[in-house]
Amino acid sequence: MPDPFADMSESELLETITIGEADWSERREVIRGWRAIRNKQDDVLSTVPPDFQVSDFEYHDSTLDESVLAFSSILGAAVPIFEVTASKDDERAKADREELVLKEIYRPNGILDQESAGGVRDQVNQNRGENGHGIYKQVLKRDYPLSMPQRRFADDQSDDFERNSEFNPRSRKDTREEKGLSRFVERTKSLDARRAKFFEDEFAWQWTSIDPETVFRITQDGKMIGFGEVNARPSSTLHDHNLDHLMDDDKGFIYLDEAEPKETIRGAGRRTMVTTFEFWTSGWAYFGFLSHSSTTGLRTAVFSGLKKWSKWKHSYGRPPYYESFGRIRSGQPLHYRYDGAFPALVSETPLLNSLETIHHNMIHRGAFPFYQLVRDRSFSNEIPPLDAEQTTVVATTDQANLPEAPPGYTWDLMPNGVEPNLTDQLSAARERVKDNALAAVLRGASVSPGDSGAKVSLLLGAAQRTIDPFRRHEEAALTQMAENLLMTSKRLGIDLILTPDPGEGDLLTDPMILKAKDIVSVKVKVTSIISLPVDEAANETRAMQLKATGLKSYMTYAADLLNVGDPERELERINLEKRDPQLDQIAFLTAQADFSRQAPEIFGEFMGMIDEPEPDATTIGGGPEGTMGGATAAIGQGRTALGQGPGLAV
Repeated sequence: MPDPFADMSESELLETITIGEADWSERREVIRGWRAIRNKQDDVLSTVPPDFQVSDFEYHDSTLDESVLAFSSILGAAVPIFEVTASKDDERAKADREELVLKEIYRPNGILDQESAGGVRDQVNQNRGENGHGIYKQVLKRDYPLSMPQRRFADDQSDDFERNSEFNPRSRKDTREEKGLSRFVERTKSLDARRAKFFEDEFAWQWTSIDPETVFRITQDGKMIGFGEVNARPSSTLHDHNLDHLMDDDKGFIYLDEAEPKETIRGAGRRTMVTTFEFWTSGWAYFGFLSHSSTTGLRTAVFSGLKKWSKWKHSYGRPPYYESFGRIRSGQPLHYRYDGAFPALVSETPLLNSLETIHHNMIHRGAFPFYQLVRDRSFSNEIPPLDAEQTTVVATTDQANLPEAPPGYTWDLMPNGVEPNLTDQLSAARERVKDNALAAVLRGASVSPGDSGAKVSLLLGAAQRTIDPFRRHEEAALTQMAENLLMTSKRLGIDLILTPDPGEGDLLTDPMILKAKDIVSVKVKVTSIISLPVDEAANETRAMQLKATGLKSYMTYAADLLNVGDPERELERINLEKRDPQLDQIAFLTAQADFSRQAPEIFGEFMGMIDEPEPDATTIGGGPEGTMGGATAAIGQGRTALGQGPGLAV
């Protein structure tokens, strides 16, 4: 499919951003509403009748937030297993190496986490549990303009600078100091050298979690053809060579006033927010700053000129955003299409917050009589019917403050048992919230004491079905990322340099390099195993049974039941730990005897440099004479120690 957004002009880009943001605005509002409930920022007092408000206290239930965090932890415990397809049998070893490299790149606290902002997968999983839309962005560091070394400008010439053809000697000094108008500009060779050093001995890729509240997506026939984001970032976090982007504009910038003022005091200093945009298509990337518009709510101006925005061709073949959804609703409008794990909690929590707030206020003020309008039997004229507002029950501690009764009616205390039963409503609301929270079985607890194993298994199966779409969508996102990383690295000749970070795990102890020419396949399959607290012990028991009966190999059940990411490497460790130390001693003595026979002069000098082990002369292998009795003596006499044992005869 041709790229409809290739090499856009400034006006075309601006129109695309405006349309994209407008299409996703309703989705953004839905996410903000969910987050307000989760973060205990929803307005509860507005739902409480004024007569029941005797304090400013608001109750905010934390069940949604706790459930999202716990659910994110369960998803984060999934172990991704990478399978690379080898196109030829003799390339299997290289494909195995690719699998190991991918595991080191994408595992928790792996290379990507070390090279990027930490906790990327946790943030994605929280978004998936909260609103059903987790987004990864995986790019080469050189494709991120604010990270790359920029061209330098100066008024004094040196070997790395040349005359600037755009310099105007008749311009004012303050104008000359602006970017691009200095007397000299850095040579291309110098800039290329600084950028090459930027990648020297470094992993070339990075990833991050993108907040779904800031994005917009453009699709055609169901396929993503454009993906963008509009973000506010503090100008204080930009490097010095980027600060000139923030000059030369009288209108100022678009600030996210809903989030915070234009200038906020943080700690000992102030910081100013500026809005940036990114838009990626299948072949082009656009980045820049948005200026402020006081007339409309749309994006009406991009900073003019190439100084304020940039575009370049990238090599990914698709926008570098990878979506990992939660639950997807068919036939729904965009703003309700993606669901998190707890949509019922989003609807139940506001009611519970309101009832709990009313309950608190009633307890706070003590006994609170309820009054209702009743017919005044002494009134002889025709009595008009009450309207809806007049039938409302009124609660007050002072009868004198009751509103004036309409003709033919009088206020009367409601009899006991007729007033609204708040306790029953609260109990029902609490039960509904509890029923829609994270299942107890996922937390490693039974629903009730004494639950049978069969019941727990049924509950666990139901909980697993809730998790299953989240697992499948994460596998799809990881598969797409891994394949694109391999494909792009192979095409551009980028070596994957893996340098272990001490303390971040012991899977990789030494630096590893996967040369671009050694990438034999870019076809990847990712599966993940989510082990829940309630069934970890059961899986370990099943693994022991399979080992005892021999029905499955260790390579199979270690990955399926024990969450061993690299069974082959783990098996090597097990065998190494089990090796008999006496075999090491025998091997040393055998090599020593062979050395002394072939080079006696060098052997004599060599033995003076090391300390020889002190073996047991008669009991190697155990027993009175040893099962290999006399082995040491035999070696000393130049005879074989283990008879016809392979590889040990001298």
